[in-house]
Amino acid sequence: MNYLTGYDGYSDYVPQLALVCQDEEDPWLILREMDVACATATSYLPHSRHLGYPEQFIGSAHQTPWQSIGHMVRKRTKSNRIVIELTAKNYGVKAQAT
Repeated sequence: MNYLTGYDGYSDYVPQLALVCQDEEDPWLILREMDVACATATSYLPHSRHLGYPEQFIGSAHQTPWQSIGHMVRKRTKSNRIVIELTAKNYGVKAQAT
């Protein structure tokens, strides 16, 4: 994420991602709403490419940040094919799905 966006934050305990769309020059940075301010200070992406999901999704027993993130991804992608890389910082786990 840092390589693609310049974002330098330590919020890896909540969902965050860089969305790279094939037909677009810059990626989208999708973060917890309160982390968008940090992204503005550290990312080299235009502020318009920073998206934040609402704080109400954090710690909720009824909803997850991935619901909001999924909506943002669907809204910005034209393809039915998505590739995902999942990396757990402390465990070195990587997965790819198509």
